[in-house]
Amino acid sequence: MRRQRAWNSQRKPLCLDLGSNDCFGSLGRARLGERFGDGRVPAILATACCGAGCRLARRYRWSRMSDDLEQTAEELEAHFGPAGPIQPATRFLEAIIQERDYAAAWRLMDPDFRRRRAEQWVEANARHPTLADRDLDELIKGLGVIASQSDLWPAFADVELSTFRNAWSHVDLETWGWASRPRPIAPGYEVALFTPTAGAVRVVKEATLVRGLPLVMHHTDYGWLFAGQQGDERWAPDIPPA
Repeated sequence: MRRQRAWNSQRKPLCLDLGSNDCFGSLGRARLGERFGDGRVPAILATACCGAGCRLARRYRWSRMSDDLEQTAEELEAHFGPAGPIQPATRFLEAIIQERDYAAAWRLMDPDFRRRRAEQWVEANARHPTLADRDLDELIKGLGVIASQSDLWPAFADVELSTFRNAWSHVDLETWGWASRPRPIAPGYEVALFTPTAGAVRVVKEATLVRGLPLVMHHTDYGWLFAGQQGDERWAPDIPPA
């Protein structure tokens, strides 16, 4: 089957205005004892923003900031805890970048986003002889379900995984981290911002431009699911009007 046009893997990541009162940890070992560039040492309390048994608490080395960050432990728990958008966003990135498991990533996608991915792939390959005698609407429906039994799923998943990995080849799960401030963009939709931190904890107190990966997460009956990437026309989220 003809592959879709390859996207430039060297594409520059989106530059974003953070606003203020944000804190970033990393997926790797956050060196909490390090000083910031201006010589300040972040004030750290013992209470982690996730529960003691939370995988993110162990991996992020996240601790609440005193004075430097105007967020409560409850607010951080809502963002980083089991009911928040960051854990599923992390699992989605791990499935794509680290595990190369598109079926696992597929299960973490919003149903509308899955359907649109299937539509785009079928439309891009509509003239291929393999699809000549197929009902394309039925093919899209068959590919778009969580556990697709379509004989074309392996070809579809291979192209999709390569597309995501090429686009996000600059993303480093060990040295990037999530912004602590929620970024709601519509009812039930929120941007989870993943950005380079050099493996450290970083506090932003004023409007700052950074490069990052803004993942749009949708709160559904099945929890938070990946619904697209803000600022990228390939994966623009399909958000219904308010």
